[in-house]
Amino acid sequence: PNGAMTRIVPSRPGVVASLAVHEGDTVKVGQPLATVLVEQASASRADPSGEDLGAIDQQHALLDQQIDLSRHTQGDEVAKLTASIAEAKAEIASFDREIEFQRGIVKVAPESWTGC
Repeated sequence: PNGAMTRIVPSRPGVVASLAVHEGDTVKVGQPLATVLVEQASASRADPSGEDLGAIDQQHALLDQQIDLSRHTQGDEVAKLTASIAEAKAEIASFDREIEFQRGIVKVAPESWTGC
């Protein structure tokens, strides 16, 4: 071809019903090139994109609920773990006191044996 070439891309999907020009034909601006049959949403049927958006909105709402539940569950788990850590620290402190008490007994024991 000697002239400029342009790529034609349809704005909506459809089926080519007829071609008004053929490869190599010279065309003018605004001249019809083809007839494309596009499925139209009927009045009795919802628009497919509307259905898709509704489904997406529903999925979004469900995901928000799952996130909220997860956050709540995580909060409960953090509270339980915090309580467990506090209990473990108290138990460690109790063991430390018992160890110090036992060390005191062991330290005094040799002195009491030498006095016999």
